[in-house]
Amino acid sequence: MIALHTAIAIIVIILLIIKVKVDPVISLIIGSLYLGLATGVGFTGTIVAIATGFGEIMGEVGLLIGFGVLIGAMLHAIGAFGKMVTMLVNGVGARRLPYALTAAMSTIFPSIYVDVQVVLASPVARSSGPLIGRTGLPHMAGALGTGIFAGYVFVIPGLAAVSIAGLMDIPLGLWLVYGLVLGPLTAIVTTLIFRWLLRGRYWKPDKDEEVDKAMVELETTELVEKDARTPPLFVCLLPILVPLVMIAFGAFAELFGFSNDFITFLGDANFALFVGLLGAYVLCRRTLGSKGTDTAMSEGFHTTGEILLITGIGGSLGAWVISRPVV
Repeated sequence: MIALHTAIAIIVIILLIIKVKVDPVISLIIGSLYLGLATGVGFTGTIVAIATGFGEIMGEVGLLIGFGVLIGAMLHAIGAFGKMVTMLVNGVGARRLPYALTAAMSTIFPSIYVDVQVVLASPVARSSGPLIGRTGLPHMAGALGTGIFAGYVFVIPGLAAVSIAGLMDIPLGLWLVYGLVLGPLTAIVTTLIFRWLLRGRYWKPDKDEEVDKAMVELETTELVEKDARTPPLFVCLLPILVPLVMIAFGAFAELFGFSNDFITFLGDANFALFVGLLGAYVLCRRTLGSKGTDTAMSEGFHTTGEILLITGIGGSLGAWVISRPVV
């Protein structure tokens, strides 16, 4: 019966979010309440499990999500993402661009919000699509979406990666080692399979494509203007690369038995991402000044609150498993 109630709760949550357009936080709480009451945890036990699950997952990933989102907000504000996309367009050519784009999206910028990545990369996908061929536009769109979500799920500090690792109690260093391999591999293979599917009658340009040329020109112009005042790409990537190196070093040190308290401190994901946050803050201050940095931080804080609440309620949804009576 527990499996049945779990399936019912998941289906109800999905229907509430997708069909009824209920906010995910409310939908997840409804699912958590149903699971607790339907599986015999009881009224008091259900509330305790929800509150406990929220606190436990926040203790695991709260700071990581907050730091990661703020890093992404400031790197977006200084135009780091646009600079990377411009480099890919100029460096690999149109034919290889879908694979280069999906690989880069799945490894370099997993902390930047999905909607921001889509907005900034869409002009590149639209403008380069015709150079690839008849199905160039859907191929680029598929590469873009696959890379974004593969990064979020597999690569630290992607929000889903951090949340899943916390829920499953997997060390972030271990997740990082495997994620840096599985993330881009998944993205590239999926993009390749999608290209094969597009060779058939799956995509019909006359029906499925509608390009607003004015929007393409506007977004491309904005991208170039932001790129002009952005620091060199390698410098822009340091707030992401340095924490990843620190986390990976701590993981390998523990794996090969030469770790100590100082190495553990350096390799701790919370401290590593805080170092990345400091680096992003310095870059943002030097590029945009105090006012621009404050604006970027405010946008990051706004997004962080929503993400943390959804993540915490997701932890509550799983807490009932620990609290349910043995049957």
